[in-house]
Amino acid sequence: ATSFNLPKWAMTWPAGQLSGIGRNGAFITNVQRYERVFREVFGDSANTPTVPKTTELNFVNVVPLELMRREELLLSTLRSILVQINVR
Repeated sequence: ATSFNLPKWAMTWPAGQLSGIGRNGAFITNVQRYERVFREVFGDSANTPTVPKTTELNFVNVVPLELMRREELLLSTLRSILVQINVR
């Protein structure tokens, strides 16, 4: 049997589950932070996707849980994300 341990930086919930729940409360703040960082790195209009968007986010895609429940909806969403990446 092979043993594998994730490095501490790769853990999904540092400081335990209560900390994780608190971090989930800051979800939109984190999404906006990532969007800001990517805009700073790639430019505000760097290859803006031609795929219709429902938000002002150009670099971060948030996939709602309801789109993950059915395979065809999830595949359609993931294809849309891949098209956006190819445009860039």
